[in-house]
Amino acid sequence: MISALLVLFFLLSPAIGGGMVYFVSRFFGEKQLLIKILSFMSSLPPLALSIHLIYTKVSNLYYGDINGAYMFIDNFSLFFLLMFSIIFVTSLLYSFDYMSNREDQTEFYSSFLFLYSLTIGTVTAGDLFTFFILYEGVAIVVILISLFTRNAPSVMASMRYMRMVSIGS
Repeated sequence: MISALLVLFFLLSPAIGGGMVYFVSRFFGEKQLLIKILSFMSSLPPLALSIHLIYTKVSNLYYGDINGAYMFIDNFSLFFLLMFSIIFVTSLLYSFDYMSNREDQTEFYSSFLFLYSLTIGTVTAGDLFTFFILYEGVAIVVILISLFTRNAPSVMASMRYMRMVSIGS
């Protein structure tokens, strides 16, 4: 059986990788290859975990009460964990070519990995309060990513999204 701390590490690996991308680029400079390798390697553990949990047919996996945040993986959340992992890893691979001419890749990849980790958290949240906090975190990071190009249409889109999210909240 897989331990709860190992599951927690696997699910937090995109956030850890996002922090590593940010700090490594600050110490070693904007090295595109290093940033891409770190981003890709830290995006794989949730995908590997979801495939492992499907392969071993784990039905319910409680992996922690982290300061009141109840986290739980059942078959329904496992399906979404696998789906989001495939989508995020594929999007990350596509973004390597798309972002190759940009100079500010560090902020994008670290934000992308934090978004990945927060999305995984919303899928595995075991109570409504934890889900709400993680969902608001997803909204904030999506607004930051939509502001990434820093032009008028992206500012307008992020302002509209911010209004919609605040009304929904």
